[in-house]
Amino acid sequence: MKKSLFILGLVLTFMSQMQAKVLDVSYRVSFGMFGQMGIADAHLETNGNKYTIDISMKATGLAKTLSKNRKERHISKGHDVLL
Repeated sequence: MKKSLFILGLVLTFMSQMQAKVLDVSYRVSFGMFGQMGIADAHLETNGNKYTIDISMKATGLAKTLSKNRKERHISKGHDVLL
């Protein structure tokens, strides 16, 4: 009985770690009297102990004009360290 409960626990743990989770958010960046300066879109995806963060940013308004339509993209990939 204990052995089958242990195996069931391992299977459930493994299945819960296999499901990918995704989070998408969008931020408006503003600065005092200058108003909106840019937009940042973030995408977080986790699958087990691995993650990927993808952030795209673009200037808007006066910042867009002054920065010649600046756009940036940053990607981070990694894994959680289990102690």
